[in-house]
Amino acid sequence: MKINLRSKSLLRGVAAMAAAGAVAGGLVLVGAGSASAAASLDLKWDCPFPPLADQTLDTNISVNLPATIATNTQTGALAVTVDATVPATATQGLDLVGGTNLSGSATAKATLNEPGGQTLDLNIPLTIPTTAIPQDGSAFTVHATGSAPSIQFATAGSGSVVVDPAFSMVLHITNASGAATSLPDPYNTNCTANTGQNMQLATFTVTGGSGGGTTTTTTTPPTTTTTTPPTSTTTTTTPPSSTTTTMSMPSTTTTTTSAGGGTTTTGGGGGGPLVLHYAVNGSAHLTTLGSDIKVGPGTLTVNVDLATGNLSGPLALPNNTTSFNLFGFVPGTAEVSLTPTGPVTGTFKQGVVNVDVKETVGLVNVTIFGGIPLVSNSSTCQTTTPSDIKLASGSDFTITNGGSLSGKFDLSGLNNNCGGLGGFISVFTQGTGNTLSVKVTPTTS
Repeated sequence: MKINLRSKSLLRGVAAMAAAGAVAGGLVLVGAGSASAAASLDLKWDCPFPPLADQTLDTNISVNLPATIATNTQTGALAVTVDATVPATATQGLDLVGGTNLSGSATAKATLNEPGGQTLDLNIPLTIPTTAIPQDGSAFTVHATGSAPSIQFATAGSGSVVVDPAFSMVLHITNASGAATSLPDPYNTNCTANTGQNMQLATFTVTGGSGGGTTTTTTTPPTTTTTTPPTSTTTTTTPPSSTTTTMSMPSTTTTTTSAGGGTTTTGGGGGGPLVLHYAVNGSAHLTTLGSDIKVGPGTLTVNVDLATGNLSGPLALPNNTTSFNLFGFVPGTAEVSLTPTGPVTGTFKQGVVNVDVKETVGLVNVTIFGGIPLVSNSSTCQTTTPSDIKLASGSDFTITNGGSLSGKFDLSGLNNNCGGLGGFISVFTQGTGNTLSVKVTPTTS
């Protein structure tokens, strides 16, 4: 028995993982018999993928179910096979965080409405084997397998299978060396079906028998990673009373809480950039003055193009004050401004960030010997050429938690708007090999 699931509109970036597990999200196979009929159902799901906002997942579910099932006959354990096509836009999102392989498990839920009004709750684990993620950003197919339990009906009549409005996935996204990417590992998500949809997957008929008795299930544990052993409970009453059998198949439950608490937004249903919001804090070291300048607290918002990995966005930093010593014995202080001449630009590929920002460095106030002013309340005393600052992410950087960025930059001389001692000050400020180290952490906006 094979189920073909076709994803129509998967979310970008890490949302691609939904395609791998959505196969489980509305699929239950029940029964076997001499006749079969094709059943098909289109459903939309909302799936949260931290730090992404909820995205809409469109799925088409098709399955061959027996049209008729004889009473008092075990159906035998039934194989469940799911093929999910991950579109190119979703693949590009996985490539963006350095993903080269995908694997994991999913739990499908449904309600079997038996003849006579009884119900059977089913949780079916599916295994998602290790699947290569194309590095060229092209679409690929995820193949998931599991099995439904054997069922025996004692009562004749009509029944149906109704998909549960929720499903869960536990996924592992790894890089070329087999290590986890910047996404949490394991990556857990719980999806819910959009309201107002028809959730009935199929109907069937149980033939023969006179009614009453007990409906039984025989569980054949599927090959999957589980933490809870299967249990089966059967309640029997004297005919013609109704009977309800509840069967719980093995399931894997893992809880992961991503740090940071920040938000990332994307356009619903795919398309548009990935938007990341960060707080920025750090310091810059000026080699000629031998002093450190506090950087931040500032803000950085970047838009990431999932198809190319290119990013761009505004950086805002406040003025900060630094202390220094001229000639090693003349103490002074300077209030320094950092004004970007354009947005931060760069790339986010394979989990690594490389960015470039051009900053004009200004001197707002400069004093020596505890109060002698050299520059006072200036908005025009600044470097003649913006500093080109190139930053690269450290090994601690992840898309969910942010991390460190560092690099080097040069400082040009000062312009002619720094007063009579501007040239004197310029000698001590300009130079090469200055360093900047910052840490970015997710924020809500």
